[in-house]
Amino acid sequence: MKTAPVFIGTLNRSDHFKQAVESLKQNQLAQDTHLFIGLDYPSKDEHYSGYNQTLDYLENIKGFKEVTVFKRSTNMGAAKNFKDGQDNVLQLYDRIIISEDDNYFSPTFLAYMNAGLDKFESDRRIFGICGHNYPISFESKYSGNYYAWQGASVWGFGTWRDRYQSLNYTINDLCAYLRKPVNVIRAYRIAPHYIASMLGKVQSKADFDPFSDAVINLYLRNHNQYCIFPTLSKVRNFGHDGTGLRSGIIQGDNPFVTQAIDDATSFEFQSNTEELFENPAINRMLFRYFYRGPMQSLKTLWALLKYYIGNRACVRKT
Repeated sequence: MKTAPVFIGTLNRSDHFKQAVESLKQNQLAQDTHLFIGLDYPSKDEHYSGYNQTLDYLENIKGFKEVTVFKRSTNMGAAKNFKDGQDNVLQLYDRIIISEDDNYFSPTFLAYMNAGLDKFESDRRIFGICGHNYPISFESKYSGNYYAWQGASVWGFGTWRDRYQSLNYTINDLCAYLRKPVNVIRAYRIAPHYIASMLGKVQSKADFDPFSDAVINLYLRNHNQYCIFPTLSKVRNFGHDGTGLRSGIIQGDNPFVTQAIDDATSFEFQSNTEELFENPAINRMLFRYFYRGPMQSLKTLWALLKYYIGNRACVRKT
């Protein structure tokens, strides 16, 4: 089995970053893993404290086969920091595992990700391997320990160089997709949040991220491809605390922080007796998970209509 490199992008969230690296280090395959880190440069005075703490921590990272740091001399922004780091890693390797700095990894994360990248490398229906599963219990509906779905969670995501390089959408591709009602209906039937996610991307003033979940999801629909998910998540996320750029804040109980994850020390893909692709039970559960009620659907539709009216040309610099 090949061992894929791991790339983590970070800036000043030193506590999150340390937790991510320390949890990854507990994986048995860590000592065979080349860890790459993209350390962006501060753009605000309040970044420097966490940035300097991250710098100090980088000097003492051990437990991996090799550690390579892309230390930026100017602020690139999250999207460009990740894109440049991923491009550089994939010049050296034919596969990659990508993560933000606010994830906590189970002891089986690397075993699962690397086994998946080996198992599905030649299956052109599969675009990538997701380490995170949504906080849903599949036990009564599905017996396998993995499934395929036409969506992506990038909280710990693995893919291959050829799939990565085939993803070349721009913000105008998302915009053009949204302007066709048949596309909106199709995406809504898979997961209602897709519409709001794409709409948020095309309306955002932030740098366009060409490898975000919204972009990957669009690619999957257009190419009839899927991602592989574990039924028991290998990742727990701590990013909805206001420290990130896009995650926002979850008030009260945060299901991602308390989510149960795999605590085993090894992982093997179990052969599935149920349908792996387009499994009706899986699709229903995921649709219900992302459905926020009729009022939310109406709000999204209204936002989409206003976008249609105000953006006739549908062209923006990427």
